[in-house]
Amino acid sequence: MRKKIMIFNVPAQELGALTILNNAYKAALDDHNDYIFIISGDYLKKADNIDVVSLPWVKKSWFHRLFFDYFISIRLIKKYEADEVISYQNMTVRAPKNIKQKVYLHNAIPFTDINFSVKKETKLWIYKKIISKKILHSLKKADQIIVQTNWMKSSVLKKINSIDSDQVVVENTSELISNLIGKDHKYIADGFINKYIYPAAPFVYKNHLEIVEACKQLTEQEKKKVKIVFTFEGNESENAKKIKQEIIQNNLPIFLIGKITPKEVQQYYLTHQLLFSSKLETLGLPLLEAQMFNTPIVYRKSVLFDEVTNSYSNEKSYRTIVALKKILIKF
Repeated sequence: MRKKIMIFNVPAQELGALTILNNAYKAALDDHNDYIFIISGDYLKKADNIDVVSLPWVKKSWFHRLFFDYFISIRLIKKYEADEVISYQNMTVRAPKNIKQKVYLHNAIPFTDINFSVKKETKLWIYKKIISKKILHSLKKADQIIVQTNWMKSSVLKKINSIDSDQVVVENTSELISNLIGKDHKYIADGFINKYIYPAAPFVYKNHLEIVEACKQLTEQEKKKVKIVFTFEGNESENAKKIKQEIIQNNLPIFLIGKITPKEVQQYYLTHQLLFSSKLETLGLPLLEAQMFNTPIVYRKSVLFDEVTNSYSNEKSYRTIVALKKILIKF
């Protein structure tokens, strides 16, 4: 029986979230059901079995988002007569009680012990102290929770005792990304310079400063052999400004190129190794994407990232800044 499935993903705007959105779109194109995507930007096109509703006003403020969550989502479900809802917003949406809901969980903040500064990281502090509670409460109502790793499934089950193991499904993200990217292009090393890219917004937990500190330990001669690309401009936040200042003051081989598209990131994987220093993820999508190009990976050691790179041989991990510095010039 052909169903109408409504997918909510209005927050998607960063690289990782957009990749997840594109994965969902690709899967919908190949499915026999009808889909309605509720988003907030011009990211997707309508197709034979896909309708797209773009609501850019949702991102104007917290008030607009709350208004959407409490009043608009349920109206859209009724208007399009959806049979099922899949929320990519880390929590269920307000919907009629008879509607089955799946939640795609891709935010680890509610499950981490990392704390954020109310002054320097206000949005993340609000997310951890307020929105996280809403997410945890909401997940109890979901018919199914979709996660990206076994590590994340374990974290959910430990945090929410009322959820059964069968309710939490680990998605085969690697297969989805492989289908999305294809296998026609592969990484080609530069014989003279070690080139790296770290495709991440300048949030504190993304840990760019660890890379900065490693580069500060390079000699002037070693700096000439390393080139690192960060995908932000340096004025987005206090943390971004601090990173930019450190780069300029210490004449570091780090280049701020601004925000780029997922396709542009993939082009970098052909010539740049992936550098990944994040402290907090539910998956670490770049780790999977880079593997599709056979791109060398350097990552901060963790149980989660070990799982994601488990079957990949072209990688190295580090625990300390000194170890990272050595890898940068020798990989």
